[in-house]
Amino acid sequence: MRSWPTSYRNTKPQAALQVVHSANAQGFDEAQVYDPQRHLSEDGVATSETDAKRMLDRYIATELTGGPNEGLRRHAKAALSLANDLQHSRTADYRQAALCAEATTSVVNIVAIISGRRDRSDQPSD
Repeated sequence: MRSWPTSYRNTKPQAALQVVHSANAQGFDEAQVYDPQRHLSEDGVATSETDAKRMLDRYIATELTGGPNEGLRRHAKAALSLANDLQHSRTADYRQAALCAEATTSVVNIVAIISGRRDRSDQPSD
C-alpha cells in the first residue's frame, strides 16, 4: 500500500491537490498516445491540444471497443472521470486528493498497458 509522505498528510487540501495536479500533468504527458486521425471525436468537435481528458476519453473508446473490453472500458472511464472531477474540486480534502492520485495512477497504468508500453521486451506487441 502506498504511504503518503508526512509532509503531504499535514498539508492543506488545496496544496495536496496541487501536488496531484502536477502528477496528473506528468502522467498525462507520459501517456501521449492520442492520435487525432485515429481517435476521432464522436460529436465532431476538434479536441484541444490541452484537453487531456477528452483525448484520453477518445483513446479509451477507440482502443477498447467491443463487448470483451466493456468492463475495462468502464473502469478506465470511471477512473479518468474521478481524477478529473477531484482535480477540479474546490472543496476537496486530503482523502479526496489521495483518491485523485490513485485514480490518476490507474488511468496512466491502463493507458501504458493498452499502448504496449508495459509489454515485455521479449514478446512482440499486437
